[in-house]
Amino acid sequence: MQPTRARKLLVPVILLTGSCRAASAPPAAPPQADVPAAQAVAPFPRSTVRLTQPDAARLARAGRDSLNATLAEGLRLEVWAPEGLVFDPVAITLDSLGRAYFTRTERFANSEIDIRRHPDWMIESMTFGDVEDKRRFYQRELAPENSARNIWLPDHNKDGSRDWRDLTAHSEGIYRVEDT
Repeated sequence: MQPTRARKLLVPVILLTGSCRAASAPPAAPPQADVPAAQAVAPFPRSTVRLTQPDAARLARAGRDSLNATLAEGLRLEVWAPEGLVFDPVAITLDSLGRAYFTRTERFANSEIDIRRHPDWMIESMTFGDVEDKRRFYQRELAPENSARNIWLPDHNKDGSRDWRDLTAHSEGIYRVEDT
């Protein structure tokens, strides 16, 4: 980002460009009779949130006021997007136009099964060579026809079946923050 551009970032704007599903576009696995194929996920919705200049100025002021940093001589720190505009980022990148993109996830404690609750799975889980082995295992153990024995698994997607598809119900968010 050019120094002159950084000084112009007075009115941050957050644009929600969409969210993606955890199971979107999985690599194709070799066909197997006992393992269902991955299902396509619907396109994600897009929405835009624009801040008014007074709201953006208020957030920027609050961000600057809450900043408590000691900088080495010659360094300058500026708040570009205070808390409330960028929240819980997992990854951040900037493009050549100075727009920030970040991803956010809310999948904590929902997307991974704690194997300690399933001692009968431990030996087989140690044989997984890659993610596809793990995917096939979950699709076999958490098959829809096993729903009645998997009552410990919440029906996250509310389809009446406690199966591997419930592991794909949680989504991440992809956000773009820019000064318009």
